[in-house]
Amino acid sequence: MIDLIVPSLNAGLEKYELSKDSEAYKVREEFLKDLYRKCGNNRDMYHVYDEMHGLKRKERPAMTGNRFAAIREYADTMTDRWNVRCAGEDWRCNWWTVSAEYADMNAPWESDLAWIKVYVSLKDMSQIADVFVDAVKLLLEKSEKRIYAKVAAYKREDCMCFWVYRQAFDLLEKHFASNDNIIGGVLPFVPYRGKLGISRELALFSSYSGELANLISHYFETVSSAEEVDMAQMFSLLVDAWNHRLPADHPIQRTFNFSDAELILLMVDSMDVITGKTALTDDHLLMQDNGPLWSALGESRNWDQVEEHYKTALERAKIRQEAYESKQKARAEAAKDK
Repeated sequence: MIDLIVPSLNAGLEKYELSKDSEAYKVREEFLKDLYRKCGNNRDMYHVYDEMHGLKRKERPAMTGNRFAAIREYADTMTDRWNVRCAGEDWRCNWWTVSAEYADMNAPWESDLAWIKVYVSLKDMSQIADVFVDAVKLLLEKSEKRIYAKVAAYKREDCMCFWVYRQAFDLLEKHFASNDNIIGGVLPFVPYRGKLGISRELALFSSYSGELANLISHYFETVSSAEEVDMAQMFSLLVDAWNHRLPADHPIQRTFNFSDAELILLMVDSMDVITGKTALTDDHLLMQDNGPLWSALGESRNWDQVEEHYKTALERAKIRQEAYESKQKARAEAAKDK
């Protein structure tokens, strides 16, 4: 018997009511109203996404191949620990990326869903190369687990992102806290811990911001003027759709009919932080790197499925760990025989 406690006030929720009292709520609802006015009849989710992130695709930051080469050179000194891959920007790419996987091919498997996604914005985009390279070097040197990082090839508010496990997040948090004079800018629908935006990797082939843009664009189909835009109603409709309480032809029901528990909790828990109902403390759901829990949430299409999927995820994790330990034991015995 597994007694699963999901560390969220919204786990199992049937209805969702977002408080309208905070200034943070009012600012974001006004943002949505302005967005409705800007979009006009063009309510495409990609247009909404660009507006949310302040994208300016024709403005290119000062990230160069020479600066990226510094990461490759540093990684070459750590080939016993990491298998590092760097992808540089070309005319087809939106990001420069760095992935550091374990050099040991037999290292234990870890879920991408356990990653904490960290957004970083800068006051001065001319510093983007130095800031990104320094942060990646720190992670390569001190992170205990694999990492992924990317920096934008064009101007956007969230100019760099890091996917890290909790120990590496603590490294980043301390690093940027000591350099907080360079951090600036806020994404309107991302919760923040200090000056770092926090989100999660999704089981879907999408992102939190992409799904939020999807929600906004389809919600706009249900209103006829900016004055009708009601952010609390939008998120209430999302949860109603998750619980299959909207008509089948409702735009939000059609779009989120097969959503998972991870996405729903990420959406509403993020809004609770943004509006001040909760805070991103160490025990908050978004700060957890419990791979089996996130896997269970990502596989569940209703609340009743979460505990069973969690049990299965724990069993899978146990099997992988036992296989890893068996390989390690065999390697040690082989080394003794040499």
